[in-house]
Amino acid sequence: WTQKHRMTNHAKKTSTDFVGNWKVEAYEDVTVRAGTFKAYKVRYTDSMGTESVTWFSPETGGFVKVSGRRSATHPAGAGTNESELVSRPAMP
Repeated sequence: WTQKHRMTNHAKKTSTDFVGNWKVEAYEDVTVRAGTFKAYKVRYTDSMGTESVTWFSPETGGFVKVSGRRSATHPAGAGTNESELVSRPAMP
C-alpha cells in the first residue's frame, strides 16, 4: 500500500511532503536472540530515501526485527539502524 505523509521540522519551521510504500513480502520464520517466530516480512521505501525491512510477529504483538537504511539524500542524512527482540517475559 502507498500513503502520503508530511514531516514537519518545528525547529527549522519547514515541512516536507513524501510518499511511503509498504509491501508484505512473506510470512516466514525469523530467528532473533529472543527465539524463532513466525513473522510478516514487510518492506518499506519512501520518496525521501528510506528503505527498511521489518518482521512483525502476531505471537509477540510487535516487531521482532528491523533493518533500515537512509540514503545521503534523506533530510536526516545517511544512516542505518538494526534492532531485534532480545528477550520477552515467559508466557503463562
